[in-house]
Amino acid sequence: MTSSIGVRRLPDIPVLPEPLRGAFVVHLRIGYLGSAADGERLLAPLRASAPALLDLVGEKPFTSSGEIRMDPVDPMAYFDRSVCLEELSEKTARTFVELTGPESGCTLVNVEIRVLGGAFDREPGVPDSVPSRGLPYVVFGFAMGAPDQAVQLRAEPARVVDGLAPGRRSGTS
Repeated sequence: MTSSIGVRRLPDIPVLPEPLRGAFVVHLRIGYLGSAADGERLLAPLRASAPALLDLVGEKPFTSSGEIRMDPVDPMAYFDRSVCLEELSEKTARTFVELTGPESGCTLVNVEIRVLGGAFDREPGVPDSVPSRGLPYVVFGFAMGAPDQAVQLRAEPARVVDGLAPGRRSGTS
């Protein structure tokens, strides 16, 4: 099982389901390769922790795995930044909420914490350039807009990543 949690500021557009249009939401994403029964057992505590606007968890073929994140499929201009974290302490979690929560003034479309580890940590048969091996988390955020807004659109992801710098592993950005 792998998961990520995303803080999303969604546009008010018809392509989104009604409860998500123009909403500020926390999006929990789950991917699991085991049996449906085991997956349901693992999800039960998560489902009990808070009400869901939409629960789209279900069996899917691998070709539909992109539906988990609900990211747009058409090309678009965006500006992103990421940072690998060595830990997700209570202090880091509080800082994340201060930087991205509903009262933060954050303008990023999405900021997420992705859980790594497990298969991501396995040594490859052939050397590669994966910088996150051995790290448990990565934070990824992005802003959308036109290329002529690049300077301001790069500033907000940098603000969030730099704000999380105390938990960051050197050499990642």
